[in-house]
Amino acid sequence: ARRLRALAPLALDLARNASELAPLDDGSDLCAAEARVHLRHGLVVRLEDLLLRRTRIGTWTPRQATTLAPRLAAVACDEMGWTAADFDRELERCERALAGWRPEGALG
Repeated sequence: ARRLRALAPLALDLARNASELAPLDDGSDLCAAEARVHLRHGLVVRLEDLLLRRTRIGTWTPRQATTLAPRLAAVACDEMGWTAADFDRELERCERALAGWRPEGALG
């Protein structure tokens, strides 16, 4: 609710099942239903948009975002119309972007 604000009830409507309301990873509060809202209504173009700009998980915890990214495959492909190959390209691009947010990536 804190990230989605007024769109939070929409996450409940867009959830395909109860499991989409559960966190995608231990220590994260991102669930598939929230990702659906961002992907559908947040002007997301790339996977990195979702993790760096919409949820900001990638800016605060880039390692966690790197772990979460592959878990978003089904919802991202469904919402964005991506194929598995498209998602793999997005994942590679996202991992490069997230590397720049880690201390070792920022240094070189």
